[in-house]
Amino acid sequence: MVQIESLFDSKVCTEMREAAISLTKRLAQTAQETFGDFEEAVEKDATKTAVQDGTVHPLTSYVINYVKFLYE
Repeated sequence: MVQIESLFDSKVCTEMREAAISLTKRLAQTAQETFGDFEEAVEKDATKTAVQDGTVHPLTSYVINYVKFLYE
């Protein structure tokens, strides 16, 4: 937040500074919730058997797809 406050430090920028800080807080909250949901989904995964045929384990595939989704 220090960087935001220094970037918008003048009195004229008060509204912009407050909006930027609010947006940053909401983004952090959303990221925490998303990773929490992801952690919960991985923990609930019922696939406990090893894959013997050389294919990608379903949980590995799920993790890869989820991470790709986060970066899109």
